[in-house]
Amino acid sequence: MSRLGAVIRKFKNGRGVIGAAASMAWRPRDRTWEVIAYRSPSRFGTPRDIDPESVIRMDKRTRRTFNNYDYESNHVAIAPGSPCPILFGIRGDSPEELLRARKMIRGEDQDRWLLFLTNQGTENHIVQRSIGSLSKWESARVRVRVAGPPRTIPGGHVIVRVSDGHEIDAAFYEPSKGFREVARELLPGDRLTLMGSVRDVPRSLNVEKMRIERLVEDKRKVANPVCRECGKSMGSMGAGLSFRCKICGAKAPRSTAKYKTVERSIKPGWYEPPVASRRHLHKPLRRMSRVDIDKI
Repeated sequence: MSRLGAVIRKFKNGRGVIGAAASMAWRPRDRTWEVIAYRSPSRFGTPRDIDPESVIRMDKRTRRTFNNYDYESNHVAIAPGSPCPILFGIRGDSPEELLRARKMIRGEDQDRWLLFLTNQGTENHIVQRSIGSLSKWESARVRVRVAGPPRTIPGGHVIVRVSDGHEIDAAFYEPSKGFREVARELLPGDRLTLMGSVRDVPRSLNVEKMRIERLVEDKRKVANPVCRECGKSMGSMGAGLSFRCKICGAKAPRSTAKYKTVERSIKPGWYEPPVASRRHLHKPLRRMSRVDIDKI
């Protein structure tokens, strides 16, 4: 690096060197901006003073900012959780709007600010894959069919087995809150597009965004068939098997049972976790264009 005239000062474990080099080499397909406001040095180490109501007003009055406030958990998402010098960071597509948004935030004084070009909210890391070609730690988009009923495991995480010829568990983790409720309503046969990262052990796709493409009918059995010979209700011979009369032994196929179709509580379309559960590269629906929504 010294031959190139670069000066490196390592901080902690030196990972910032990799990020800085990557940022210099980055040639964006998409890009966003972030305005970062810094605290006065006299405030370092003290609790941040940011008026939540001013963040909500800014979120509702700006059209091209995103991930400002989590309404599900009443969390100010523009403020970092670490004791760093940053007061807040607002992300968006318009530098001019971001500078106006910065002035809308009330609380402690902003000592200074900087505007950055970023890859946040771009999903530049997502690649199209099939389940069989997924590599560990990769971030990918897959088109799948639900292969088994959702199940909830200890910790409140929801696991859904999905398939495109090969199978993998799609994981919806507890911090995604209401996003898990959508996963719980999926049925075998539903068609989905999933975006997320591949976990190595246990191998799974950690879902960060989902498009429901097609829903199957939710047909539920309400009564067993009645025996034509005896007039009595027949009994099931087992899951997926036919029915048999307990009196005369006559049999009837599964199709002779009485079913009703139940309206699904979810609809085709895009779903995402709440703001506080999103990764920085996640492209929120708020900034997805009509082209984005329709082409995938």
